[in-house]
Amino acid sequence: MNSQPISDFSMHEGDNPFEVGRVLDDKYKIVELIGKGGMGSVYRATQILLNIDVALKTLDSQHLNDTTSVRRFQTEARAAFSLKHPNLVNVHDFGVFEGSHPFLVMELINGTTLQDYMREHAPLPLAEIESIFVQLCFGLAFTSTRRASIITCWVGRSTAKRNSLIFSRFDFVSR
Repeated sequence: MNSQPISDFSMHEGDNPFEVGRVLDDKYKIVELIGKGGMGSVYRATQILLNIDVALKTLDSQHLNDTTSVRRFQTEARAAFSLKHPNLVNVHDFGVFEGSHPFLVMELINGTTLQDYMREHAPLPLAEIESIFVQLCFGLAFTSTRRASIITCWVGRSTAKRNSLIFSRFDFVSR
């Protein structure tokens, strides 16, 4: 994981360096845009040497001059990188492209958002709601036992129906 301090980032706005087909740090090739949020974007990328797809989260250019946003992004990367749990997405890498564009590399989850799943399958049976809820709780409980002061803020912003994913299996994992 890149330990370059935030203050060393050269903050400037510019064109989006995360264009489809672009290669970052000779490791990640951008394949497609998967989603866009208030602060950044998430792309499907290929880790070139391993030939595996990953999710690459970026901070949008308009936020590069906002020190708070950049620090929050780096804090999220550090906190998420330290968490390994079956009910949480694994973070593999953090980097800064072209000296100014931070990015976070995560496990790519193929599934649907909880929000979309609920919309498509409503009303959900109580047993299924319980299964989903318990898995979310296991992930949240794990984060709270690790770095509560950092993670609680991160989880509070991220635990939304649109940021929770449904997989093809519903395993109860209590680690």
